[in-house]
Order: sequence, then structure tokens, then C-alpha cells
Amino acid sequence: MTHSVPASRITGSRRKPRKLSWLQRLAIVTLSLASAASPGLVGGVTAAQAAPRADGDGTVTVRVVRAVDDSGKYTPVLEPGMSGITVNLTDDAGATISGTTAADGTVTLSPAGSPLAGGKYRVQVINPKPDVFFSAFADRPGLDDAPGNLSSTEEFVDLSGGKNVSYTTAFWNPGDYCQKNATLVTACIRNDVTPEPSSSRTLVSFPYNARGVNNQTTNLSTHAETGALYGIGYSKQKKWIFSGATAHRGSAYGPSGAGAIYRTDTKTNATSLFTTVPGAGGSPHDFATDMDLAFAPHVAKESLGDVEVSEDGKDLYVVNLADRKLYRYDATQPTASAPKASYAIPGPDTPCAAAGDWRPYGLGVQDGVVYVGGVCSAESSQQQSDLRAVVRTFDPAAETFGAVVMDQKLDYPRPVTYTVAPCKGDAWFPWSDTIPLKQGNVTCGNTYSSNPEPMLADIVVDTDGSLILGFRDRYGDQIGQGQRAVAGGGLLTPSAGGALSRACPDSTGMFVMAENMGCGKTTRGAGFYNQQRTGFHFNALFAGIALSKVETTIASSAIDPIGTTFTGGTAWTNRDGTRPPEARSGNEVSASFGKGASMADLEVLCDEAPLQIGNRVWYDIDKDGIQDPGEPPVPGATVRLYDATGKLVSTTVTTSRGEYYFDNTNVPGGLLPRTQYTIKVDKPEDYQPGGPLYQWNVTKNDAGPNRFIDSDGVVPAGGQFPEKTVTTGGPGENNHTYDFGFNQPEGKVSVLKQDQDGKPLPGAVFQLWRETNDTPGLQSDGTTPDTKVGSACTTGPDGMCGATVPLGTYYWQETAAPDGYLLPDPAVFGPLDLTAANHADGVKATAVNQMMAGDVSVLKQDKDGKPLAGAVFQLWKKTNGDGGGLKIDGPNPDTKIGDPCTTPADGVCTSHQPLGEYFWQETKAPDGYLLPDPAIFGPLTLTKDNYTQGARVTAVNTPATGTVRVLKHDSDGKPLAGAVFQLWKKTNGDGGGLKIDGPDADTKIGDPCTTPASGICTETVSLGVYYWQETKTPEGYVLPDPAIFGPLELTKDNFAQGVGVTVVNKPKGGEIRLLKKSDGDGKPLAGAIFQLWRETNDKPGLQPDGATPDTKIGDPCTTNAEGVCDYPGLRLGSYYLQETAAPDGYLLPAEAISGPHSLTGVNAGQALEVIRVNQKKPPTPPTPPKPPVTPPAPPTPPLANTGLSMSVYSLAGVCLWLLGGGALMLIAARRRRRRS
Repeated sequence: MTHSVPASRITGSRRKPRKLSWLQRLAIVTLSLASAASPGLVGGVTAAQAAPRADGDGTVTVRVVRAVDDSGKYTPVLEPGMSGITVNLTDDAGATISGTTAADGTVTLSPAGSPLAGGKYRVQVINPKPDVFFSAFADRPGLDDAPGNLSSTEEFVDLSGGKNVSYTTAFWNPGDYCQKNATLVTACIRNDVTPEPSSSRTLVSFPYNARGVNNQTTNLSTHAETGALYGIGYSKQKKWIFSGATAHRGSAYGPSGAGAIYRTDTKTNATSLFTTVPGAGGSPHDFATDMDLAFAPHVAKESLGDVEVSEDGKDLYVVNLADRKLYRYDATQPTASAPKASYAIPGPDTPCAAAGDWRPYGLGVQDGVVYVGGVCSAESSQQQSDLRAVVRTFDPAAETFGAVVMDQKLDYPRPVTYTVAPCKGDAWFPWSDTIPLKQGNVTCGNTYSSNPEPMLADIVVDTDGSLILGFRDRYGDQIGQGQRAVAGGGLLTPSAGGALSRACPDSTGMFVMAENMGCGKTTRGAGFYNQQRTGFHFNALFAGIALSKVETTIASSAIDPIGTTFTGGTAWTNRDGTRPPEARSGNEVSASFGKGASMADLEVLCDEAPLQIGNRVWYDIDKDGIQDPGEPPVPGATVRLYDATGKLVSTTVTTSRGEYYFDNTNVPGGLLPRTQYTIKVDKPEDYQPGGPLYQWNVTKNDAGPNRFIDSDGVVPAGGQFPEKTVTTGGPGENNHTYDFGFNQPEGKVSVLKQDQDGKPLPGAVFQLWRETNDTPGLQSDGTTPDTKVGSACTTGPDGMCGATVPLGTYYWQETAAPDGYLLPDPAVFGPLDLTAANHADGVKATAVNQMMAGDVSVLKQDKDGKPLAGAVFQLWKKTNGDGGGLKIDGPNPDTKIGDPCTTPADGVCTSHQPLGEYFWQETKAPDGYLLPDPAIFGPLTLTKDNYTQGARVTAVNTPATGTVRVLKHDSDGKPLAGAVFQLWKKTNGDGGGLKIDGPDADTKIGDPCTTPASGICTETVSLGVYYWQETKTPEGYVLPDPAIFGPLELTKDNFAQGVGVTVVNKPKGGEIRLLKKSDGDGKPLAGAIFQLWRETNDKPGLQPDGATPDTKIGDPCTTNAEGVCDYPGLRLGSYYLQETAAPDGYLLPAEAISGPHSLTGVNAGQALEVIRVNQKKPPTPPTPPKPPVTPPAPPTPPLANTGLSMSVYSLAGVCLWLLGGGALMLIAARRRRRRS
């Protein structure tokens, strides 16, 4: 049990000076001197008694948290600080200063400027409520694992020399304890309108972490056994589940009616009637008439509300909704014939709009206090401004209600309950006994609908004291999926719109809901928790709720918990208000009533809290039976636990801080509550030479009034060893006051470690041995070795290791030299004889080490074993002691050694270093190579065995390669096949462009590439600068000048994508020359107008119009004085000439279109001449004479106009000229092909 510090030891007080014997005074003086001579003691026993006040003392910061589990670890997200806790700091003389923890649970105490002195102090945290709180589970290493783990509420700190200490300690209420992933229990409310089988399940359970559809769900009861249920309570002491009836439209009461509370034994899963609450009503259901519509007014006005069990398992509390009373039953018996008491639940201090509007419903239990909640329903006024949520406390011991702790208006704006409904339910609405058909001026219609009406149905007190409020929607209990809102009316699709809210105390202590700008919220209506499910429902969560204080989430009943519509089940949301990563994750267990409220309360089935007892064994230097701050612990002492029959049940060994604990980690099955045990320090070897208690005797017991700091061990009559008989408390009622003190003369044995120059060396590891086998010299092994004393000691900056030990003969054995030093041979220093004559001064040995060092190197090679120059390496030394690989950043990184090294031609970087573990980090690869991943090489360990040879690692780089591409297309972007390219790499270093011949030419890469149909040539190469050389064009195209394309630079930044260039070839051009001549004399004709056309539609002949005409080329051309129209620069293909106007005095030919005229690769080098002739217009005939009486014979008709005005001889000459020219062109083309 926990005890408060008496008034005589409060701030600034000193206990009366003690009268000490001459032997005690001698021990105090001599051991204080020995300790002062070597403040860096490790292991063994120290004796730091009160010394003159040192202004250089540091501070101690204590964080007091409210623990929730038995791990002994501090979990900040789950375990908040406790404010207002008194913390005392006491010195050896008994002077004490005090402080009080702030809101975060911390307090810092400083001896500076206070009456305290001595540098070493005792810290005691005072229990604010000993009937509620107990010391939480302590971590065995205690302060050695601070501040992340929990120390006991009594601790010892060394602040001398300016040392600052921070640690965490904790109280806990055993009722908060729960195992991880505990079982959750809830209930499904079954539908009797569309009848479900009587065997349908009601109570169900599943693990806290279950997610999915009926995931790991166990059925506990049926609809026939319980009917409709809401309130659920759990007795962890009996492992019984209590479930209470509820009034729900469309779901029948169970066999025991509206006031029934059922009990389910989790050991057998059998369900039976526990009790019937009197006066709970019991209106009949009529499922056949309008789907039980007549029952809607009775919802939340009869039957039972919430059900809770007290933390000690003795009482069951339930709200009777009919008479608005709190009923109290004995929860320790299987049945209850009558309540122990009932209490009228008072309304709020400021009355509701009408007395009948007060509707209590929800309960919560925390720290021995019952919380009762309800709402002002505004049913009488139908004004939203009259809606309020009210919570007040009930004191079970006094059987009286306390003050109202929360009175909050509920007229704040809310998120939309049902996005697709005309009545979207974006607020709380006054209670109504009929199903509302309008919201304000909005008609709800007869399909989708919501009208949230608040019922404060569940209350949970969070670990930090905030209230978690579960609101149920009365509308969701009054109408379900496919039920009528009015007699004979249509069938609605309603949605429940409950809420999960949080309320935090303001400066006056009154709780303010987050929606009313409490809990740090700055916008009214902004909720604390994420409650959305699917895209339709932003108020999907509703009461009941459940909190396991070892989890980071809250469980709540919900609609569509996993996103499947028209379902019910359990959903989870984060306790800190953030959106859970599995926002739609839940456990779907019901489809009754669709989106109506088909789920009941929730309860976590937590185990009873385990127990921890024990605390400390120490050396009572001044033999006063009080744990003075400067008195050292006893490490390595064996402590045993026996049951009432004398059977040994557990054995443990004290830690380096002298602490020991018995709990469920070392007692099979854990400690039993309210059970007798005996703690004994009774291992004979501990009291023999070499044992931690050799020549030590138990000190006096029960000294002073503070049970936390006295000694409890007593040697019974006829016994040899001290013991303490104890009786454990209830579950979780930890007791850390079982201490054992021992006293004996001691002295200081030390060793000074130096290098060859006399400089103190830190980092040497020594083990102290005591001579125990009567054989001269140290025997550290064999059949009868000497005795190892304490744990190994590592020298500090002063090069010292020391231990305060009993009288005897000792040896220091150096087991590890400082980094970079050779271990002496031999490495044993002694004997050191500590005697009655010298123990006050102590004894000391000096040990000298020689340094050693070796080469740490890295060889950089390519994959073929060729050394690579230009790689940059950084050497690191492993120094952070985390046991892992290299850590180059973040907290506690390893150590960078020297400057970076760039590999020379031999590829080697070398550094001469002391012994240790090293890594090479490659920070830059040689040009053209990839940096390895990871780029860390090691560990390379220089040891005493290899430092003369050194340590080397080989690092291999892979060359970086990428693609170099060329895309060949024509001026229209069409890929061209048949172009031939040669790839070159820039290698001569002249800084210029590509050099393909002569001395020091660049390097040709691979064979020539001929572009395929895609027009692309590709080569995979190493990093560098490249050029493509086009050596041959596709048929009919002109070779570019120059035909070199680049540079294309492939770098470490772009090699993954590659580089490319696009090369365009122009087609070989041709020319058509039109000669316009006069028929007959061959005279050139000016003024003829021609339009050039290109054949493009693949139809014979010219089509100048229509759906797919050929292509007009340029503007019309008018022949010049030489009768010429020139058409240069034409693409190869077929063309037509269309004469659109003849020269003055000439006729337009009947065939005004000539062609096709074909430009090919053969004739593209010469102009293709086309001769067109025109006939003169005939002269205008004279005016004919008047006709004679007898008409003359008709004139002979002229020959038909052929369009050719040439004579036959002229035409023959032109034909011969054309044939001769064509032959010459053919001969010239063949000669050119032979030359190429």
C-alpha cells in the first residue's frame, strides 16, 4: 500500500540529528573520503554520505504519468501526465524540498539555493488518492532505463557535479488495466417486423483487432433468450457479462420483459436472467399493424438505459428510463431479487424547458465515481435551442449525487447525416413521438430520411480525465429500413445519426464539448473524432462505445462500418481525433434495420490487473534503518518468494540499483491477490566470501514512519536470514515498500589506467575479483576460481575504475583495452589488500597501455578487376554502440574520419587508424560508372589480431550504359528506312566536334546501322559524348551536308532515358519546264496561263475537284516572252499541267491538260521539258453580200481543230528531239549509278 510523507518531513524540514557510535562515525568519514577520491565508481558498493552543499548540483525532472498496462514502459500516446502531484526531494540529513507537477505531469526540483546538500538525493512521489491509485509496474532496470521506462514512485538520484537526471514514474488505477487485443462484446438488435429467426444471435464477441465481416465473431446469446438489448456491463472479477433490455421499435423484449437484465457467464457462454428492474414499463409491440409504428413513442421512455459495473466488481448500475432512477444491484451474485438501492436522478441545475424533457440514459464509471448523463429533449418546446446534454457525478460511498460537471447546448451545426436524403439531418432535433415528416421548411418525403434526436447513452472517462460521450439517435431506434413513418404510409429508408464526442474541462473544471469549442477546437460544430462511413454518412457512429486504455482507438457502434451499405456493426476511430488509416475499417455483424440503429452498447472484456511487489535491497552505511540518498544498493543479491505453505514460488536477483520485483513475469501464473507470501534474502552463498552480503548483517526494521524508506527484513527466532511476510492487496494493488537493509565496514579499491605517456585513458574495461580460493594470484577460471565482484567497469575521462567493497584481497583484471591500445600482458593488477588499517584511504593500482593502429583501405575496381580512379570515399568509424550497421545521420550517428579520399590510378584509398570497426562510404562513382546501392562497404574491423596487416574491402562499380538513338524521317515526319548511319564516340579530348580521320581520330562504335521501317537506329553504350554520321541516304533523298549529328551526351542524369537526335532528309528535287509555242512556226508564246497539279489521290488522270481532288501546286504561271514556265524544286512524283488561258490571238487546246509527267530518281537531275502548242485564231471573215435569190451552195467545212498547230514535219522534228534528249538522260543516269 502507499503511504504519504508525514508533516515532519515536508519542505524545508530536517530530522533531528542522530547520535552515532564511534564506529559508525568512522565508517561515514572514511568511506566518504574514499568516495570523494574517486567519484567514477562502477559496480560494487559506494558510500556517499552528506557532504557540504555543492552549488554545482544539477536538477532532477520527474514526470508522473497515469499508467494503463503492466509493461513498465512509458507509452506517451496512452499514458498522460498527472498534474498536481507532490514530489519530495530529500538529502541525507533529512532536509526536504517539494514541488507540484504541471499539466504535463512534470516537475523539476533543484537543490541550488535550498537547504539540501550532498549531491545524492531521494525522490518520493506522493500518492494523491491512496484508495484509488497504486504505484504502477516498475521496469526492473529502473533509473538505468530512464526516461523511457518507468521507475518506482521512490527513486534515488545523483545530481553531484552538475548532473541532471530525468525519469518517469507512474501511478495506476487497476481498473484501467486491460490486455492488448482484448475481447469486445456487443449485441445485435433483431428485426421482428420482417421476422428473423428466434435463434438469431444477440450478444456477440470478437477480438478488439477483428476487422471485416463477422471476423472471429462468437455468438453468446439468441433473440429468444434476451430480446432487444442495449446496455452492457462486465465484471472482470467474475467474468460475467450483464446486458439490459431496451425499447426499440420492431424488436421484441426478451422473455423477462422491459426491465430484464441478463447475465452471461463467459466461461460457459450460458445466459440467464440476473434481475428484473421494477417499474420499467412494458408497452406491447404490434408488428403486424403498420410495422409496430405504435411503439415508436415508447422508445427511450421505458425499459432500460445504460448498464455499468463498478471497478471493484461489487455493484451493477442501471438507468430505468421509465421512472428516471439509477438502480444499484449486488454484482457479486448470479442473481439479484431486488436492488440494493435506487436513486432519483436529478435534472440539470438549470431546468429543461419542461420537467418531462429531462431524459437520463448513459453511465460511466471511473476512479470510484459514477457519471450519469442525459439530455434535455426539447420535446415540449420543439426548439433546438432547448436541446442540452448534461452530466453529473454520483458518489457510491455517500450514495449522493454530486454537482453537474457538464451542461452543454446541442444546437451547434453538425455534418450531414444522410447526403442523399431531402432531410439531411445536419443538426440535432427535438424529440418527437411521431416520425417527423419535415425539417424546418424541408419536406422529408417518403424515401431517404434522417432526423437525429439526441440520447446521451454512454460515457467513458479517458485516461487524461476527458469525457468521451456516446450519443444515440432516438430516430434510429424509432424507425428502421423499409418501415412506415405514418399509418398506411410509404416505406422509408432512414439513417441513424448518432455521435461520438469529447468534452474537456475548462478553467473552472466544467466540461466543454469539442463541438462547443472545447478540447482545443476553435470552430463551433467541429467534432473531435472522425465519424464518416461511406460518402453518404458523416455521423455514422452512435452509442454504445468502448475504450480499452491500452489501445489507440475507440470502438463504437456504427452504420455501414466497413462501407457496405445497409449494415451495422462496430467501427473504430483514433483516440487523438485523427482519421484512422483504415477509415472504413470495422467489423460488420448485422443487417437488421438497414441504416437504422441495429447495434447495442459495447464493452471490453478486460482481465483483472496483475500484481507487482518488492523494491530494494541496500547497504545501510549509517545503520539507522533508513534508506538515505547516499547509501548504495546491493546488486546481485538473491531474493526468494515463498507461499503460505513454505513452497518456493519464485527467485530473482537484485539489479545494479538493488531493485527486485515479483510479478507475472517471474511468478508462474502471477501473484495471487489477497494472498500471503514470504519474501526472503536467504541464499547462503550471498553471505559467504565473494557474495554481495559477505560480512554484512541485516539492519534494524520499521525505522521511522515512512514505510517507503525503511527496512522490513527480520531474522526470525532460530533463523539465519532476513525475511518479510506480506499479504498482497487486490488485483493491481502493487506494493513497492518491501525493502531490506544491510550494514558493514567497507573500503575503496581502484585502478588508474594510463597510456605510455602517463595520460589517463577512458574506455578500458576492468573486472574486479576477490581472493577467495586461498591460492596466490588471480584464478579467473578452473575448478576453484576466485570470485568476480560486481559488473565490469569502464574507465571514464579520469582513467579510474573503483569499487567500495568489504575488507579482503582484490585483483583488477583488464578485459578490454581502450580503443586503439594493446592489452597488457599480463593484464592482472594486484593483489590489493584492503584491511582495517587502510580501508579508510583505500588501495589503488596503476595500469599502462600501449596504442596500436593499422591501415583501413578500399580498392575500387570495375567488374573486370581493373582499378578505377576518381571514386570518392569517406571513412567512418562505428561509435554509437547500437550493434547495427553504419549510421551516418539522425540522432546518435557514427563518427566521420578525416576528409574524403579520391582514388588514384591504382584505385586504392587508405587511412591509418586505431583499432575499431570502420566503414567506407562511396560518395561519388568514377566518371561513367554507377554508384553502388548501398554504397557502404564494411564493416572492416581492426583487431589486435589483424592490425599489422590492416583491413581492406573491394568495391566494384558497374559502368552506366544507356541508348543513343537516331530517328530518320522526311520533312513530313514520316520515318525513312534505308538510311545508313555510323556511331562515333568522342574520345580524343580535343574539345572540338567529331574527328573521323587523320591523327588522333575519335572512336568508331560498332558496325553501320541501316534504318528499318521505324526509321530508328539505336546503340547501347557507356556514358560519354557521341555523334551519328549518315553515310547513305534512302533512295530518292539528298544526303545532308554536313551529315554529322551531335553531340549527344549520355550522362549519369539521363542514361536511364537515353539520348537521341532526329535527322530529316529532303527528297531529291526535280524541275518541269513548260515551253509554249505557236503551231506551225514554233514561235515562243507569252501570256499562256498554266496551273501545275500533283497526282495525290491514286486515281488515273487529273481530278481537279470532287471529294478527293489531286493537289494544286503553287499559283498559276503565265508564260514569259520565251514562252517558258519553270517549276523548280518539285518532289519526285507525277504531275499534270492544266492550261487555263491561251495567249492573245490563240485558241485554248481542246485537251488543255497534259500529263502525267513523272519526276523520278533517274530524271530528277535534269529539267523535264513539256512543249505545248496553240493554234492561232482564224481571221474574222468579211461581211457576206446580200444573198441572191437562189442561195449559193454551202461552203466546204474546215478540218477539225486538233489543238496542234504544227505541221507534220514540225511535229516529227519535235518528237525526234524529245527521243534524243531522253536517250541522253538515260545514258547519263546509268553512268552516275556506276560511279556511285
